[in-house]
Amino acid sequence: MKPQRLNLESEALEEFRANFDDALERLCEQIVKKKLRRGVVSAKVAITLTEKADKETGEIYYKMEIEPDVKRKLSADYTIPCGRKDGIIMQMDPHGRPTIADEQISMDDLMQEGMRA
Repeated sequence: MKPQRLNLESEALEEFRANFDDALERLCEQIVKKKLRRGVVSAKVAITLTEKADKETGEIYYKMEIEPDVKRKLSADYTIPCGRKDGIIMQMDPHGRPTIADEQISMDDLMQEGMRA
């Protein structure tokens, strides 16, 4: 994964977005098919951060685990599995926004480029 801002368009949430889109379609199909008036799609993302320090520089970074969850509900809950992502590195950029990458080297390069810009 290339270094990128953490948002819904992030590579780390690709499967989550696809599952959410699919759940919206399936829910509408089921509402029409069963002649119902209402259904619910719910989505949540749990994030766990573990603080780490670079052994050489002492710089603080975080190991991130993202655990997304998508559910459809008509008369009974239906959970759509979204794979958990872990081993993601997160640091705050110079503007205070979370930035993620899958390895510290990529993150270091990004942060150095951001400092020069």
